[in-house]
Amino acid sequence: DRFSLYEQFGLNLKDGLANEFEHGLKTLASQEHLKGSQGFLDGKGKHGKFFI
Repeated sequence: DRFSLYEQFGLNLKDGLANEFEHGLKTLASQEHLKGSQGFLDGKGKHGKFFI
C-alpha cells in the first residue's frame, strides 16, 4: 500500500521485504482481510459471487 511505499523508500531489498512481511503479519493479526473478503461475498465490488 501507499504507506509501505513511503516507509520503504530507500531501503535495500532485504530490509524492504522484512518491513513488508512485518506489515503483512500485523494485517493478518488484525483480521482486516476478513472484513474485506466478507464485503465482497456480500455483494460489494465485483458482484459478490464466489463459488467454492
